[in-house]
Amino acid sequence: MKIQEAKRIVKELAKGRYHSVSYDISEHTDGEIVIECSVYIEKCKSHRATTFQGAIDKLIREMSVEEAQEIDDIEREDNDGPRRLSDESRAVSR
Repeated sequence: MKIQEAKRIVKELAKGRYHSVSYDISEHTDGEIVIECSVYIEKCKSHRATTFQGAIDKLIREMSVEEAQEIDDIEREDNDGPRRLSDESRAVSR
């Protein structure tokens, strides 16, 4: 995936929020080349991988968990007041 395609996808996911896409190539003294693709959307973590697709996949997984949490919070507030899922419950949903 080219950086322009990654930028388009992240912009769409951001829904108007601040976002960034970056590509970094580092060369260590032993000659090892390290490529890092990173994506970020405001109010989410920055995600890195060796490909943009990998970084975007991590971002989407985080957003899915957060969206599910928001929906659950709304449903719980409607039923019997605000509550948060325990960390253990969130880990199971990943």
